[in-house]
Amino acid sequence: MAEYIDLHIHSDHSDGLQSPRDAVDQAVQRGLKAMAICDHDTISGHLVAEAYGRMMPIEILSGVAGRARRPVVFSRNRFPRNRAS
Repeated sequence: MAEYIDLHIHSDHSDGLQSPRDAVDQAVQRGLKAMAICDHDTISGHLVAEAYGRMMPIEILSGVAGRARRPVVFSRNRFPRNRAS
């Protein structure tokens, strides 16, 4: 069976429509194994999602969508730790 993750979710801490908690709830309901709140220029949404999702069967990864004056490409990989389901 395929496992799915979403690594680019915006919350209402920037230009998204839902709270970080609602985003975590929706991701769990849809069966995602991991997610990342990637708000613009802030990690506050990630911190809320991380605290809320700590006891849920989903890995909360960190991310941020930054603004740049010139085109920039960067990547950061993080391998999730093993979790009990």
